[in-house]
Amino acid sequence: MTKNKLIVFDLDNTLITGNIWEQFNTSLGVTKEQDRELYSAFATNEINYEQWLSELKKLYQLDTNKHTKAQVLEYLTEYQLQPDALTVLQSLTNSGYDVLLLAGSFQMTADAVAFELGIDTAIATTTCMFDESEMLYDLHSKGNERDTKVQLLQEYCSAHDLLLSDCIVVGSGGNNLALFAAVDLSITFSSSNQELRAAATHVVQNLSEAAALISQL
Repeated sequence: MTKNKLIVFDLDNTLITGNIWEQFNTSLGVTKEQDRELYSAFATNEINYEQWLSELKKLYQLDTNKHTKAQVLEYLTEYQLQPDALTVLQSLTNSGYDVLLLAGSFQMTADAVAFELGIDTAIATTTCMFDESEMLYDLHSKGNERDTKVQLLQEYCSAHDLLLSDCIVVGSGGNNLALFAAVDLSITFSSSNQELRAAATHVVQNLSEAAALISQL
């Protein structure tokens, strides 16, 4: 079988532990109850993605609740790498695979993780916007993470003379469902929810198992 050219990694609960959106929201003063209620409304289609983000921004109260760029960077880099992340990424790179980090969260976090793991390209769906005084004033979103991640991968593939069939997607979040449907090979974890496990072509225990599987595909 021809070796797939591009390994596409998700971020939260894949290369890092935990959920960056939850950590960011807490740092900006959103209570866990508010966060859960708002996300539940989105997950059950009571509101769409744009409405979810709009309501979240209202809770941030950025007109009075001020945060510097340095503070935001601290919020968004308070993560822990998966214990085997660095070893896995080095192994894949040494084996000749190209790697893309495609995150349904923040560009600041994706850039930091990519730097630590030696990943050349990191693309995220959300960018923090700062004014001339380097104060956070808005979030810019490329759109619904589930659909946007497919679009972003298609654009990346077009720019690099690749096909979606050249990609293996590794991820644990629900925003990967459309990606899993778009590619031939997808890997998730036994800790992922049932819907994602059913959608993936392969289920593994951890990143190390994912890397071993990729070497056989």
